[in-house]
Amino acid sequence: MSLLWHQINKTNKEYNLFSSEDSILLAVSGGIDSMVLLHFFYQHRTQFGVTLSVAHVNHQLRDVEAEKDYLLVEKVCREYDIPFYGTSIPVGQLKLEEPGSTQMVARKYRYEFLYQTMKKTNCNVLMTAHHADDQLETLLQKITRGVTNLADAGIPVKRSFHEYLLVRPLINVRKDEIKDYASLRGVSYREDSSNESTDYQRNKYRHLVTPVLKEENPQIHTVVQRLLNEAVEDEEYLQKEAKRSLEVMTRRSADQIVLDNSLFYQLAMPLQRRVIQLILNYLYIDQPFVMHSKHVANILQLIHKPHPSGEIHLPENWSARKETNNTRFKRRGIRMNSSDSQLQSLPFDQVVKWNNDRSFLLTNTSPTSIPVPFHSFIKIYLSHEDKLYIRSRRPGDRLQVKGLTGHKKVKSLMIDKKIPQHKRDEWPLLVTQDDTVLWVPGIQHGLQEERASLSESVAYVYELKE
Repeated sequence: MSLLWHQINKTNKEYNLFSSEDSILLAVSGGIDSMVLLHFFYQHRTQFGVTLSVAHVNHQLRDVEAEKDYLLVEKVCREYDIPFYGTSIPVGQLKLEEPGSTQMVARKYRYEFLYQTMKKTNCNVLMTAHHADDQLETLLQKITRGVTNLADAGIPVKRSFHEYLLVRPLINVRKDEIKDYASLRGVSYREDSSNESTDYQRNKYRHLVTPVLKEENPQIHTVVQRLLNEAVEDEEYLQKEAKRSLEVMTRRSADQIVLDNSLFYQLAMPLQRRVIQLILNYLYIDQPFVMHSKHVANILQLIHKPHPSGEIHLPENWSARKETNNTRFKRRGIRMNSSDSQLQSLPFDQVVKWNNDRSFLLTNTSPTSIPVPFHSFIKIYLSHEDKLYIRSRRPGDRLQVKGLTGHKKVKSLMIDKKIPQHKRDEWPLLVTQDDTVLWVPGIQHGLQEERASLSESVAYVYELKE
């Protein structure tokens, strides 16, 4: 058996990439790597007990050369009696209409075609020809760009692909071993002339950097893969711990996350970095934003600096603002409208939590008899049908205040009490089902409590002590 056989078998046993009765779709470009992959699995399809199909994409970037690639792959599949699925995608034209580099656009549409082909053919495993040299080049590129986590820097040997599986059985095979296999077995393949140009970043690493590393250590590929495997294992554990910490020390809503600084300081630095990364992942889940290590470092510097307050701006109009006890991640310059406010029902004799740091209770029990400690309360009169709610402030909210002939804006009440601006939109208000404001807890009671004629039933709403 060949060296390639032993390498692929070893990788398959370690990662469980494929098994007998799998239906495999091979992504074949026509270059030496994927043509060797095709030849190898065709030769050993019976031993592995798998069925094969091939997909090829002409990106229409190399004119006649690309057409010859297509024809070669189609011809070999015909000789092997393997189903062939090919398509042409005008990447150059699509690039004019979409953001991102040519490579990013090509990759997007290539993988979409591969996915649709898997659905059409009922294949359950997608196989690509990424090898050990690709792994080394990718790691160097991402480290140079400032990757935040080594575990994310490499090419995964195995990962989910929609409802299917994507695997790379050549990931431990060196490029020179692939060339030797092709030479000994007469594998036909096409050369991509662009691979020799150092105008492309990957080719700079391939031709100028990795040869030096290989000369220093011929086993550099093995070292890199072991390093990445260990990093992935370590990261899985640290991520579990970071997610557990995140749940304990943050309050989240649609437009912000509030981090408890005192709890955050207790974490070891590796967990602090990952908690910040998780927060950024949450904030940018719907934005085309690539997180860099500099953003994590800047946020950590803000949180740890001696000054009790400060703010830094982040991409896509987000900011991180340090306060006395918290760090608040929030969009800048967003005004709240009525549909943005939080609203919680206040049923009888049930404690209702507000933003995890304030609690309210509606009950018929008077202040002299209630068994739990409280900060303040309001006495109200309710009919059987009346319902009460706790909600956040909305533009134009007003409260009827004793001593005034009219109403006063809730915003003005908060300004008078010197409530910081960033806290105003989170401040709880007690309102009726017709949205009349009865109480701004900790700031002002409304006149509603004095209208005994509204009902014969007396009730109390308490803000409880934590």
